[in-house]
Amino acid sequence: MISKKNTTFVLLTFIVITISLYTVEKRLVFYNNKSFGMISYKVDKDKYLSKFTGNTINIYLENGKLYSQYELKDELILSNAVADLDNDGKDEIILLTCKDTSQYAEYLLVLSFNAYNESKDTITFKEIYRHNFKDLNPWKVQTSDVDGDGKTEISIGVYKTSPLHPVMAKRPFIYDWINSSIFPKWRGSRLSRPFDDYVFLDLDSDERDEIVSIEHTAEGKKVLTAYSWKGFGFEKTGESISFLDISSISVKLDQGEKTSLVKAKVKQNSKWLEKTFYYLDGEILTK
Repeated sequence: MISKKNTTFVLLTFIVITISLYTVEKRLVFYNNKSFGMISYKVDKDKYLSKFTGNTINIYLENGKLYSQYELKDELILSNAVADLDNDGKDEIILLTCKDTSQYAEYLLVLSFNAYNESKDTITFKEIYRHNFKDLNPWKVQTSDVDGDGKTEISIGVYKTSPLHPVMAKRPFIYDWINSSIFPKWRGSRLSRPFDDYVFLDLDSDERDEIVSIEHTAEGKKVLTAYSWKGFGFEKTGESISFLDISSISVKLDQGEKTSLVKAKVKQNSKWLEKTFYYLDGEILTK
C-alpha cells in the first residue's frame, strides 16, 4: 500500500520530470542548442529534430522518437548546419565532410528534402550540391543573413593564407546561395585579430546577422568582438572586456526578449564560468 506521503512525492517527482522534459524540448526546438546534439529541421509545417553523428543524419520527432536516418558513404561529418537556403519552406542540410578523422574537411555538401515514403514514416534526401574545398582547409560551416535581404548565406571557416595576409590563419568566408550553387560574397583576408571561433546572430536586433568572434589580444588574453556588414565588408561594432581565456562560443535565444544572445565559456580569476552576453552601445556586456 502506498502512503499519502509517498503518493505526493511520486506526483511531485513526475511533475518535475515532466516540466524538465518540456523545458529541454522547448530548448531543442527553439534554441538549436547543440549541447543536446539536436538542431531543428522543418519540412513545410512539419517540425523535426536532427542529430549528426559520424556519417549518419538522424531525424527525430519532437517527442524524441527516431523517425528517419540517412547515411553518407565513405564520409564523416565534420561540421553541419540546417537552414532554408532557397526560401521554399523546406530546410536544407549543409555539411562539411572528410574521409577520416581529420581536423579539416574535404567537401561541402548540401542535401535537400526529397520525399516522404507512401506511409510518411521516413524522409529521403537528395544531394543537390558538392564542392571540393580541401585546399582551403575548411573547419566549420554555418549560415547567416549579414545584409538583411532575407536570403541565407553559407559561411565556411577556412585555414589558409591570404594575398594581403600571407600566413596560415583562420578566416571566415561567406558565400551566396543562388540557383543551387555557391558564389563568393566575402572572402576577406582576416578579422581585426587572430581568432579561435565565430558565430552569426542578430546581436543588435537590426534584422541583420553580426559576426561575433573569440579573438586574441596583444596582451595574451581573449575578447569577444562583434562585426556588422557595411556594404562590401565588415566593420567592428563592439567588444567585450578581456578574459584570461575563452574556450567556446554559441548562440542563445532569449525567448522573453525575443533577442539573440551570445553564450561563452570564459576563464576569469582562474575559474571557468558560463556567461551570457548582449550588445549595447558598442559594447558586449555580461547579462
